[in-house]
Amino acid sequence: MVTRPEDHRIHALLAGVTPVFCHSDGIGHSIAAGVKACDNYDGVLISLGDLPWLTTASYLAVAEALEQHPVVRAVVAGKQGHPVGFRQRFYPELLTLQGDVGAQMLMQTNLPEPVFLTDRGCLLDVDRPDDLLMRDKK
Repeated sequence: MVTRPEDHRIHALLAGVTPVFCHSDGIGHSIAAGVKACDNYDGVLISLGDLPWLTTASYLAVAEALEQHPVVRAVVAGKQGHPVGFRQRFYPELLTLQGDVGAQMLMQTNLPEPVFLTDRGCLLDVDRPDDLLMRDKK
């Protein structure tokens, strides 16, 4: 879990999870920090922290697909979602990400294999407290 050092309320939720602290200027820095912390793994799954309904089953399905394909991405009802997975051979590019630029460019040149799921949690993010009330309406 990549988080800022000052986000103590998030740290309190990380029982059993090793935090990766990052003074982030955006998603690119966070991805790079997470990948750096996982450099000995065969691949990484990238997801956003504001997807509270994303299920374990979806993570497992994307991880399983990553064993067979170099880049994978959850797709629900025709919409691209999270998690996204990258094999280790993409770490050098992922480590160069910075600012508010995520891995979109990398996925434009290396089209991800879709992992078709029914988990709407792959798509439903929470940007404001009211979004928590909108889960069933989206």
